[in-house]
Amino acid sequence: MRILIADDHELLRDVLRSYVETKGSFAVDTGADLPQALAAMAEAAPLYDLVVLDYGMPSMAGYAGLDKALAASFGRLVALMSGLARRA
Repeated sequence: MRILIADDHELLRDVLRSYVETKGSFAVDTGADLPQALAAMAEAAPLYDLVVLDYGMPSMAGYAGLDKALAASFGRLVALMSGLARRA
């Protein structure tokens, strides 16, 4: 399975990549923002089985970034993660 993780925090990207790669046959690429993720998706098209995006990245612009990633995903899975836990 090939996974792309995009987050603006390098430490989090590195920890997630290391953890996922130890759990089986996973190839993990990373990006620092949405433009890098979209570029990687275009280059690898359609080889990512899962794209994980940080909802709070400055380049995401909320669900607009999700919409862009979904449009570029060739129908593959796109997930959001967030360190924000608002009560609302």
